Amino acid sequence: MRRFINEHSHVKYCPYQSKWSAFWAWRKRRNCRLTRLPVQNKSYTQNPFKKKTVVRRQISLKFKLIILLFFFLAWLGLLLFLPFFKIKNIQITGLENIKKPEIENFLKNNLLKLNSFWPYGNFFLINPNKIKTKLLAEYPISEAVIEKKFPNGLTIQIKEKFSSLIYDNGQNYYLLDDSGTVIKTLGQISEDEFYFQPVASSTLSAPNANVSTSTSANTTTIKIHQPNWSRVRQNFGTYPLLFDLNPSQNLIGAVIPTDFVNGLIQTTERLAGQGIGARYYVLENINIGVKIITDKNFYILLKPQINLSTQITNLKLILEKNKPTEYIDVRVSERVYWK
Repeated sequence: MRRFINEHSHVKYCPYQSKWSAFWAWRKRRNCRLTRLPVQNKSYTQNPFKKKTVVRRQISLKFKLIILLFFFLAWLGLLLFLPFFKIKNIQITGLENIKKPEIENFLKNNLLKLNSFWPYGNFFLINPNKIKTKLLAEYPISEAVIEKKFPNGLTIQIKEKFSSLIYDNGQNYYLLDDSGTVIKTLGQISEDEFYFQPVASSTLSAPNANVSTSTSANTTTIKIHQPNWSRVRQNFGTYPLLFDLNPSQNLIGAVIPTDFVNGLIQTTERLAGQGIGARYYVLENINIGVKIITDKNFYILLKPQINLSTQITNLKLILEKNKPTEYIDVRVSERVYWK
C-alpha cells in the first residue's frame, strides 16, 4: 500500500502554541500574503500543456450603436451642409414672355432660400414636384418639367400658356387680360408702321380711326397702319396681337368680350399645333370674325368665339388635300371656301 504524504502532514508535530501566539502568527502570515507579489507561474497548480487563452475585452452593443450613430450623423451633415451639393446652376428653357431673372429670383427667395442656415437648396432636399406646383400656381405656365443634375444643377423646361393679348387701336399698344380689360399701356405706335396707298376717288369710302386721307389736285392717298408684328413680339412678348380697325375710344372696362379673347388665345395655340404661325389678327367687326395674317402664303377668316373646334378641324382637312395660295374661310361650319 502506497502512502501519500500531504505537505500539511507535519502540522500535528509542531510544538504547542497558545491562542495569543497563534493569533500573532496568523497575523504575520496574513501581512506577508498581502504584501507578497503574486506568482505568475505556479507549475504545481497549472497544466503546462494547456494552451493559454487570451481574454479580450468585448465592446458592448450600446457603445457600438452610439459610435455607428455618430458616424451616420457626421456623414449626413456632410451631405447636407457641404457647398458642393448646393444648387448653383439653374437652366431654364422654353421662356417667351416670362423673364428668366424673374423665375430665378422667385426660386432663390421662396424655394431654395440660399441665405438661410438650413440647406433648403441642397441637392438631396430639393423636391421637383414642389417646384413644379409653385411655378404653375405663380406664373401662366401650362407645363413644367423639373430635373435635378448631380451634384448642384437644376434644369427647368417650361411651356407657357397665353393668358393675355396685345391690343392695337392704331395709336398705342395695350396689354389686355383674359377678360378683355386693359392692364397697362405697352407703348406708342411708331410712324414707320404706317404707309400711304393711292386710291381712286370713286372707290374711297368713309375713313375709320386707323385710316387717314390726303387729297391733291389729281391723286388721293390713304394712310394705312400695318402692325410691325416682329418688333412687337421682340419688345412685348409672343402674345397674340389684335389690330382693331374700329376701336372704341373708351378703354375703361372690357374693350373686347371675354369669349372673344379666349377664342383668340385658343386659336393661336391650335394653329401653332398645326405648324401655322399667327402673326396678328385684324378685327373689323366682331360679328363677322377676324382675319388672321399667318406666316404662310395665305390668310384665314375665322370666328374665334363660335364653334372653334369645328373651324379648326375643317381647316386641317382643307390643308391635308389642298394648297391655298390666297385665303381660307372657315367661318361657316357647313362650308369652307379657299383660293
